[in-house]
Amino acid sequence: MLGFRSEVEDEKQGEAVSAVVGFADTHLKVAMLSLGDTVVELIQYFHPQPGRMQGRNCDVGAAHIAFETSDIERSTRDLKEQGIESTPVFHVSSGPQNGWSFAYFADADGTTLELYQLPRA
Repeated sequence: MLGFRSEVEDEKQGEAVSAVVGFADTHLKVAMLSLGDTVVELIQYFHPQPGRMQGRNCDVGAAHIAFETSDIERSTRDLKEQGIESTPVFHVSSGPQNGWSFAYFADADGTTLELYQLPRA
């Protein structure tokens, strides 16, 4: 849906990867996704067993990924059709982001993701 292309999918485990990530007996899967000049790395840990993120968006250190869309209403509808709920779309009507639109949703692990649309020219 977002137009990313899978560049790499690989499972890693052993002493070398454990040393890099700082966890003993690490076993993980990594995926590198590209869209134009942008690359996003996604990591899924099998060991150590991951817990759910407990932070709120307002907490220090909280992070999220924002994706630009050309039609935020269609994108949030597409998410809903896939069973993914989003916040209502917020349309900025003043200030430096006048004309921008935003909506937030969560991935399967509870990580906050954002869709945004820039003003149409």
